[in-house]
Amino acid sequence: MWAWSTVSAVPMSQPDLAAPPPAASATFSNDELVFAHAPDGPRFGDEVWDLTPLIRRTNFPDRRMNFAKIPGRWSLTIRELLIVLAQPDHPLVVEAGIVRRGRTAPVDTLIATFLRLRAIAHWSASRGLPGPASWSQLDADLLLTALRDGSYRRDGEPLSPDTVRNYLLPIKLLRHFSPVLTGGGLGFQRGEHVRQPTWLKSSPQRRTRPRR
Repeated sequence: MWAWSTVSAVPMSQPDLAAPPPAASATFSNDELVFAHAPDGPRFGDEVWDLTPLIRRTNFPDRRMNFAKIPGRWSLTIRELLIVLAQPDHPLVVEAGIVRRGRTAPVDTLIATFLRLRAIAHWSASRGLPGPASWSQLDADLLLTALRDGSYRRDGEPLSPDTVRNYLLPIKLLRHFSPVLTGGGLGFQRGEHVRQPTWLKSSPQRRTRPRR
């Protein structure tokens, strides 16, 4: 559970953006495979993860994840988070106490998570927050507000409540995966809980019928 501040103001935290990103992951090696079952797939340290060897659909639009232009330590943080989704049974992930039931996340889920985390990273860096460990409750609240009104990026458009909800899971993973994130995960104080802000919780959620 998480708690969100309802105050609309500048972020409480303003760390130095000049702080260099970690040179390497403290958990994963640069030459290890992102997908253990795909020897021709990307490796953790690659600046671009080409997922073509894992995609069988010919009409799959996004096949690459480019980390080169993601600011600061966010590039490493996002790669670490994604490899946990790709290898939930990785020995070091299990050793860290992170429990992920089920199989490797589908490629389209990984790409969608990457795109949302990339948007979060750019918004965070623009506010002087070089990584999730620098965030407060207020910063998280401000992010969801920025997504709602479109100010999360230049020339951005307001997002619907359903679309904003899609960003909640990546944010939660930044906390859940903290033990393997080299720069640290969300830095909320222990005991602070996180929940959806009132405006999002009160918005009707669109429901779709399950496929038969």
